Amino acid sequence: MSGTELMHSKKRPSLVDAKMDWSLVNRFPSIDKIRFCNSGTEANILATCLGLAFTRRKKVLGFNNGYHGAFTHFGSAGNSLNIPFEYAVGQYNVTSPNDRLLSEDIGVIILEPMQGAGGMLPASKGFLQWARHAADRIGAVLVFDELITSRLHIGGLQTHFDVYPDLTTLGKYVGGGFGFGACGGRADIMALLNPGGLFHSGTYNNDTFTMAAGVEAGKLLTRDKIAKANDLGDILRDGINIIAKRYE
Repeated sequence: MSGTELMHSKKRPSLVDAKMDWSLVNRFPSIDKIRFCNSGTEANILATCLGLAFTRRKKVLGFNNGYHGAFTHFGSAGNSLNIPFEYAVGQYNVTSPNDRLLSEDIGVIILEPMQGAGGMLPASKGFLQWARHAADRIGAVLVFDELITSRLHIGGLQTHFDVYPDLTTLGKYVGGGFGFGACGGRADIMALLNPGGLFHSGTYNNDTFTMAAGVEAGKLLTRDKIAKANDLGDILRDGINIIAKRYE
């Protein structure tokens, strides 16, 4: 086909895309703009690349036992498949010992407000505050990986703790269980993806089925239903602890 004939390309944004966008921007106070992709792994890669591009730096600070997808995790055995960024790895849930790792070549600080693969270990508010202050002090972009934790509060654990990142990543439950990821945050950082800026593309990044599933799933995940699920979780945990104490 010549340039004057028919052209075949990916679909343009649709109304259901806009509904999905609107629902998440309104749900998470730290998200001004958002981009969709196909998995949590992709979302965390996009967030990391955006943060490094925005700061024009090369180094990423993560934390021991953090898991941010197939190509970015910091288990005790390491991961030979990690994307070859330059990494520093701090201690999760501690503050002062991590100060020695802070340097002006760190462009991104990435963490989970509760580690999932690391053992369902919740962060303390003090640790999250330290991360926020550390990022501000050295001029780094703070990324909260809320793929799991965003279902624990209608606004994610960032809202629960009242500590907000520069970028937030979300995963498949937000897309109704379909292949889904999202990265959103500050408008000035997300503006790097504006036309003429950084290139971010993908055939299924905002496919209509996933967007529609996400919109409908979002209607089911109300503040009251999240509270009920958390209450049931407390009951289950307390019951398990009672049984465990019998066999100490």
